Amino acid sequence: MEEIKELLENDSYFQGKEYLVFPIQKWNKSHKFLLEMQNTKYLLIIGEKNIQKYKLRFLALGNYFKQLVGFKYINDKDNILLLDYYGNGEGKTLSQCNFNTEENELIADKLKILLDSIHQHKSPFINFSTRFENNTWYEFIKSYMKLYADYALEQKDLTEEDYYFIFQIIEKNKPYFDTVPLHYLHGGVNEDNVCFNENTKELYLIDYDDFLVGDILYEYARIFQYENIPAFQILKNRYYEDIENNEIFLIYTLRNWLLCYCFESSNQFEYKNSSVMYHNILKKLKKINN
Repeated sequence: MEEIKELLENDSYFQGKEYLVFPIQKWNKSHKFLLEMQNTKYLLIIGEKNIQKYKLRFLALGNYFKQLVGFKYINDKDNILLLDYYGNGEGKTLSQCNFNTEENELIADKLKILLDSIHQHKSPFINFSTRFENNTWYEFIKSYMKLYADYALEQKDLTEEDYYFIFQIIEKNKPYFDTVPLHYLHGGVNEDNVCFNENTKELYLIDYDDFLVGDILYEYARIFQYENIPAFQILKNRYYEDIENNEIFLIYTLRNWLLCYCFESSNQFEYKNSSVMYHNILKKLKKINN
């Protein structure tokens, strides 16, 4: 914390102002902090790598993205970023709440409206967060799938036959990936990134670290992955009844569970059944393709 305080003291934006800084996510590569200043809460992000992602989106998306994330300040060295603090700290994440059926239905409807407001924007850009240089959505899906499938293959939790099958079905669906409309996506909707204010009944999304441009179904595949979140499953049943038989949805879901498998030994995640889940998806895909 002393390093953070010294960093802020040497920045002209913070000089002469009184503030308090509290850690939020020590494990995060960029390091996120709660900063309280002038009776207002802010999200302070330290770390050049993650801030460069935000800056790229600021340049590409302009005021839309700045308003979306609550942009306040970024320094010349690109190692200090200040945003509104998650709805100014109001409300609770879904992981902190226990709702009845009626409340979950309300949240599902509000989440759909919220996502629609983001998804209505189309873009020629592919994404802003990948470590790869992708020129098409097809390349994005293939490169990320390869990253996670390679790891599972190395761990001998994926056979060579299944490994090659994965890329056969991706290649088979290349015409879809090449022509699907690309929309703005939050990229990381989960029970910790959806907040609900029980007093105002307001719902809002936080943590735009994984914001990207892509297929809307890719967004929902991630959301519907969380079977223990009733609001997400209500949303699934209300708007995507037969989604489990959609091959594209299954490809995206396979990618999600392979990602979880790569991180299941990390303290950041607890996806102990990820191996079972992605093997189940493989079985469904094989059944569809037989």
